[in-house]
Amino acid sequence: MPVTITLEMDIDPEKDLTGEFIDVNKGYGGYKYPEDVCKWFSIAIEEDVIALRSSMTRKVKLDPKALIFDKKDVRKTFTSDAAFHIIASASVKDLADRVRTKYPGGLENNYVSSESFRPNIVVDTFLPFAEDDFFELRAGSALMRNCGPAKRCDTIRTNLDSHSQVAEFEPYSTLAGFRTLKGVGVLFGMYY
Repeated sequence: MPVTITLEMDIDPEKDLTGEFIDVNKGYGGYKYPEDVCKWFSIAIEEDVIALRSSMTRKVKLDPKALIFDKKDVRKTFTSDAAFHIIASASVKDLADRVRTKYPGGLENNYVSSESFRPNIVVDTFLPFAEDDFFELRAGSALMRNCGPAKRCDTIRTNLDSHSQVAEFEPYSTLAGFRTLKGVGVLFGMYY
């Protein structure tokens, strides 16, 4: 029988709950959540987890070349360039189909999943890249406005099941073949 563990976290934005600072990679790091939070996430995903959060005083300027509509804001969390990153399920399917077509004999360790793109929200659509056309979205009383496309790096070629990278830089190289915007980069998903 499944075990249910309730987690309560204080997410008051006015509080800067800082634990031990953990440097993850070359100055990128965060403040460790309490052990009960790390344990809860570890149980939830069946992997050892150290949950980190950014300091509420952390402010990083947004990339004005990447964000078409909102060039003045700053990011205050670990999200790439906005609070919400949205992709469409049909976009992921389209990319997976293109990779399979490119390698009819198969590609070892091939992995194309919405998880690879680290979105907050996956919208179930019939049309690939429909998210490119969303300007405003409403969730309850919250209005989200598009602030530009998500610029991708080759991290998307990581197979999350085997914890290894896919050969031939896939799906990044296929995506770059049809979703590169000159002067901006390889695009997949939208920021809100």
